[in-house]
Formats: sequence, C-alpha cells, structure tokens
Amino acid sequence: KNPQTGAYCGLGMFTAKTRGDRRWEAARYSLMRGNYRLKDEQWLNMCYKKSDDAAVNMLVRARVGRHRREQWFSIGMTADYKQFHPHYRRAAQWTLPSGEDWNCVSMNLFDQVMAYDDYERRFHHVDYRRGNRDLASMEVREIYVGTPIHQHGRWQHLTGSLSIDMLFRSKQQLRVTQERRSPLAGMLPFKGVDTASAGSGWTIRWYN
Repeated sequence: KNPQTGAYCGLGMFTAKTRGDRRWEAARYSLMRGNYRLKDEQWLNMCYKKSDDAAVNMLVRARVGRHRREQWFSIGMTADYKQFHPHYRRAAQWTLPSGEDWNCVSMNLFDQVMAYDDYERRFHHVDYRRGNRDLASMEVREIYVGTPIHQHGRWQHLTGSLSIDMLFRSKQQLRVTQERRSPLAGMLPFKGVDTASAGSGWTIRWYN
C-alpha cells in the first residue's frame, strides 16, 4: 500500500467510515484476504487506534471441520459478546490496551481457536467428543471488521472510531521496537517492515 499521513506504520491504513451519530456506514469491511492454514501461520499482528467508546469486532470466514464447510466466527474486540449471533460467536479475543493512541498487538489465533472451551462458538461438522482435533485443519479465507449482532430483523451497526494499520499473519509473534525517533514522527514513523526474520521482531526501514 502507499504510505498515508496518519498511518502508524506508514503502509496505509483502514479507517471505518462513520455517520454523524458515530455509527459505521457499512456492516463489515474486509481487512485481509488469502487462503492459509491457521496451523501454519498462527499469529495475527496489527497496529490500531480506537476511540474509548468504540464498540467494534473482527470477523473471520474460514473452512472448518471434517467437511471443510465455510463458517464464520468472531475475534472479540470491544463489542458486547453476549449479543452476538450464534453463527458469529467468539472463538478468540483480542486484548486491547485502553486509550486513544496507536498500539501494536499480537495474538496466537490458533491457540485460542483450539482452546474452544474458553469461548462461545461451536462449529458445525466438528465432533467435540474428539476434543479440538477437528479444529486443527482450519483454513482462514478472509478477515473483516464487522458486526456480529443481528437484532430487530437487521444487522446492527458498530460504533465509534477505529483505524487499523498492518494487520497480517505470521508464523511467530512479531513486535515493534523503535530505537530512535523518526524525523517525521507523528506522520509516518517508519517506512516499512521486513518480516523475513520474525524471530528478532520487525526490521524497520526509516524514511530519510
């Protein structure tokens, strides 16, 4: 992506469009496409910024179970999971620090999906008498931010502001460490990230 002013990593960012009442204009927005086995690339990493009053959620479309049927689940963010539609219930949860500044976080999505007793989602064509074995072959198709709440005959809008920069998957957990201040701090803190050497974190290419 082309660098954008305001993007924390300088690689372009998603920002939800909101109405005057702070409701989102659309029910969902795509963040990342690509068919991959979750077992092979277990981690999700992102930089984000949200308002303190944001009620937001992440949705995943995946092939799950013995017949590899396409199903959905939520990665909880801040929306009230008790209101989620049964087909969009949580199979994982982000831990998001409070505050309205940029933060970078990672999660092992595979481990959370495998720990199914911690969350509400129960997939079709998964024999839970076998434990989590039928979940291990999950294939992720696409990841969105979007609403899991269906009430009064329609999908309810998410609310508040949310920006996400650099959502991507990896085999290992990635971290951002800035060893020196960018000359364009506040606009484009760094130019890009080389994930080839994930064991030592993100390699940052600075703008001159």
